[in-house]
Amino acid sequence: MNNTFLMILGGSWLLTLALSIVFPIIIISHQAYKIKNYQRQINDIQSERSK
Repeated sequence: MNNTFLMILGGSWLLTLALSIVFPIIIISHQAYKIKNYQRQINDIQSERSK
């Protein structure tokens, strides 16, 4: 076991950990943004109808 191997192993583990945290956050915020847009469109349609 030399140090470079351990560093690569640790680095890839950290990268995997970081990605597993970052990706869900990006996906969730993207979905939330889309849902907000849909809700805004629905509200606009409803307010048009109620006029």
